[in-house]
Amino acid sequence: MEYLFIFILGLTLIYIITKKDLPKILLNAYIFTIIFTILGELSFTLYTDVYGFFNMLGHLFRFVSYLIILFGINSKFLIFTIENLTEQLQKEREKYKHLAEYDHLTGLYTRNFFNEWILNRSKISKGNEKDVLIIMDIDNFKKINDNYGHIHGDEVLKFVGKTLIDTFREDDILVRFGGDEFLIILKNIDLNNAEKVIKRFIDNLSLNNFPHPLSVSYGFSELDYKNYLEIIKIADFKMLKMKNKNKLI
Repeated sequence: MEYLFIFILGLTLIYIITKKDLPKILLNAYIFTIIFTILGELSFTLYTDVYGFFNMLGHLFRFVSYLIILFGINSKFLIFTIENLTEQLQKEREKYKHLAEYDHLTGLYTRNFFNEWILNRSKISKGNEKDVLIIMDIDNFKKINDNYGHIHGDEVLKFVGKTLIDTFREDDILVRFGGDEFLIILKNIDLNNAEKVIKRFIDNLSLNNFPHPLSVSYGFSELDYKNYLEIIKIADFKMLKMKNKNKLI
């Protein structure tokens, strides 16, 4: 009986060795398990005394084979667990990175993303870029929220964000700067052409079905990356000046 068992184990060993798709840890565990099991069965064929050496040796080989297969399975399980945890952590990292970089309501970049982007850009700027910075604010947005509710206000923000994405180029930086304020950086453009793009955006903004007027105030300036904080202040001042003018109309 032991020889038949050894023969079957030998065939199994050959089959496992030829398998190429098994994980290496499991493959090695199977091979050594079968080898020690064969050694155990051979020992059982030689013993004459129940308490003799070969009987003890056979049980020892069998015990070692159990330990090896247990180690192989546990090792594979441990590796699988670590790989699974690593994958989950990577997904979570990407998820939170996306949340940090993109505004969930409008799909535009967040202020956090812009702060990091502009800081890095200022470090590599050569001072010869032809970019324009725009700051834009929705007129009477508080009144819209008060009269129509915050859910409607969110729909207005979504529409403005979508219109920005549809109007400006893919390479331009579109940011929800805070609340109903937006910041745009137009790449490789002069002030005259930048104003034409803004006018086109305002025309597109008028194509809405809201039960109230929707307009924006804006200010823009040529962007100096080395002094971007001053440029933001200049554009912001121009926007506030337009907003105050619109209130008087």
